[in-house]
Amino acid sequence: MITFQFTVRPGQGDPHGFDMGDMVVTGDFGTDDSVGHVPDQGMMIYLSVVQLLDNLRGFLTGNDRVLTYTGADTSFGLVLDSAFGGYSCW
Repeated sequence: MITFQFTVRPGQGDPHGFDMGDMVVTGDFGTDDSVGHVPDQGMMIYLSVVQLLDNLRGFLTGNDRVLTYTGADTSFGLVLDSAFGGYSCW
């Protein structure tokens, strides 16, 4: 199973659609995240979540076997692969 956690960074004032945030992806074999990297890999979190969900739709319905994803305004990216009845992420 792969889980996603999204957080909004503090101190940005009132919420708006371009708030910066981070993503944590956890699977059976480890965790990857956008937190604390140099250069910064934080992303416009609300836009990134919508983009990820839109991309996941085709992946989870079986139309796409591999999903390549990069968040909005970041270099943080993921590749998800469905093979042999399971999922892998790197």
